[in-house]
Amino acid sequence: MKKFLTIMLAVILFTFVGCTVDTTVPQNSKASQPNSQSVLNTTSSQEQISSESIQENNSSSLEIISSSNQTNSLSEIVSLIESSSSIKPSSSSSSNSTIISSSNPSSTASSSKVSSSEISNSSSKEPSSSSSFKSSSSASSSSSVYQDPSVINLTTQTEHSAITYGANVVTVTKAGTYTFTGNYSGYMLINGVEGDITIILDGVNIQTTQDQSTPAILFEANSYNRTLTIKDGSTNYLADSVGDIALVGDGAVINAKKSSLTINGGGSLELKANGEDTTCIKIKENLTINGPTISINATNCGIKAGKTLQLLNSNLSVTCTNDGIKTDNSPADSTEATTLASTETAGYLYIKNSNITITSDDNGITANNKMVIDNTDSNTISITTNGGTPETITGSNDMPGSGSNRPGGNWGGNFGGSSSSSTTTTSTTNGKALLVCGTKLSTTDSNGTVTETLYPCGFADYYPMIINGGKFEINSNDDAIHSHGDITITGGTLNVTSGDDGVHAEHNAYLKGGSLNVTKSYEALEGTNIYISGGNHTLYATDDGINAAYGDDSSVTCTVEFTGGTTLVNADGDGLDAGGGDMGQENKGYIKLNGGTIYVCGTTSGGNGALDASTSVSFGGANAIIMAGSSAMEDSTPSGSYQKYTTSYSAGKTITVKDSSGNVVMQVTNPKSFGKMWISCSSSGWTYTVS
Repeated sequence: MKKFLTIMLAVILFTFVGCTVDTTVPQNSKASQPNSQSVLNTTSSQEQISSESIQENNSSSLEIISSSNQTNSLSEIVSLIESSSSIKPSSSSSSNSTIISSSNPSSTASSSKVSSSEISNSSSKEPSSSSSFKSSSSASSSSSVYQDPSVINLTTQTEHSAITYGANVVTVTKAGTYTFTGNYSGYMLINGVEGDITIILDGVNIQTTQDQSTPAILFEANSYNRTLTIKDGSTNYLADSVGDIALVGDGAVINAKKSSLTINGGGSLELKANGEDTTCIKIKENLTINGPTISINATNCGIKAGKTLQLLNSNLSVTCTNDGIKTDNSPADSTEATTLASTETAGYLYIKNSNITITSDDNGITANNKMVIDNTDSNTISITTNGGTPETITGSNDMPGSGSNRPGGNWGGNFGGSSSSSTTTTSTTNGKALLVCGTKLSTTDSNGTVTETLYPCGFADYYPMIINGGKFEINSNDDAIHSHGDITITGGTLNVTSGDDGVHAEHNAYLKGGSLNVTKSYEALEGTNIYISGGNHTLYATDDGINAAYGDDSSVTCTVEFTGGTTLVNADGDGLDAGGGDMGQENKGYIKLNGGTIYVCGTTSGGNGALDASTSVSFGGANAIIMAGSSAMEDSTPSGSYQKYTTSYSAGKTITVKDSSGNVVMQVTNPKSFGKMWISCSSSGWTYTVS
């Protein structure tokens, strides 16, 4: 008996190695008989398994998930044959058979066989959609999946079993991957069917009709993956009509009402908003854009996502009348607002390796909860807001914790935790380039006045903005970089002009690296506490150069501290100011020059100075040249190691500090005349000259 079984096993192995196994799955196959038909496709020259075959089956609920390019050894094949785990009954209650492979549109619904050449070339036929957000329910889809190699021509209205044509609407009715080309007057509806759907645009022109209040592409409510692939090398155009008004319609060119969306591929896509108050890309849940070149002209926002927004490896150009790119939680009530404010991912915006150009009438890039930018030096973000920086800088004089910028109470005492209170402010026109605005609840009273309530952040980072790299060209009407929490800059080159603050943090500002160059501003760098530990920074302001303050709360401690980097400040107000307060109430203010190289040139007018701290100024080891044009510059006598000089010098003089060996330690050309100078040098036996 044992010998007989051995012979039979040898025959079976010979059959699988030497022959091609038919992949046809019969219509009446049962889930209880997983081995009655093979789903293997192998040849004598290639030991390969594929689950590319697609079959509708009304009596079975099989589900097989694998890669179309999976390669197996002979022992693995035998293992798969012998193991029931290779074919598992689906947990779905539906009776439809589903075989899901990677997004390869080369297989058809009418053929269950895929040759090895088709498999090996599948990856080059269409861009991958693997970057889409995954729904937990998508793996249990029981809908039939179509992956059709044919291109559906919208101009000629190609017939297809999963596509229907109505009165100016083309509808996708089944899950699968579909490629479209041609022109269409109307809109595309991706129905709310179960299962993942990928739409590939390969040279389409879709425009809604004049009487339609619909997007050009509408993804109906669904928890499954929705992917829009812009095929490599293709050019595509989508537009709504003047009839698309947000009050009666969707107010969007691409709209996913209650689902997430991934837009990927290497082609180009132009989006044009013709309707009143139309956002070009409006997504209710999560949005990922990975790879394409997208040009946007919007009558509202350019891109808006309700929860998470990721921009990866893409090129975006946005012209709009509202915010350029934003996450928008839009809480319905105070309970929802509190929940969103305590959820770190609600309103999270992430940018990596992308080039972005924005011209907006309001803000540039806005996040509700957190913003992280991880660009490389070769990536540029260029933003112009609300007409750009005005010729004359007046500034709003809104310091952290004051007026419309106050983040809510004292955020848990001396910023040790979250505050339980919220703050109500009146909404005003903005024009900030990069903004983390926090979670807000907007209400409108009977007079039409809009009121925004900012909810304190419920996690430790206090609505953070983090910039790790890239090149920035910012021309803003309001603050260039603003956060209701922390701002951290670790890398990149930021060239900034601003009609108000260059950088404004309601909590702490950290300059750890990179280069911040503010050439025009009211105040160049402002926060409750400011810490500079690295980088090379040049800051110009018509008021204070660096200002650490917090409203009118005298119990709050505000600090400007240097521990590294090179910083040059040229201010027409105070050069460095700590604890200024407002309404006559000063904070506890400290200026600590503990490291790095620091050049400060203060005002030439009275009432301000190069150094202004309400509590103390200390020289603790930094290399510093402090030039003061005004005699009214000392609120307290500095401590530490420094030398004070009272010789007057005219503008344009070069101050050089050398160590005992004649090496240049510091050198700066003063931009304006001054009458006092403080020098602190870490080298012993140093001397200075003025030429």
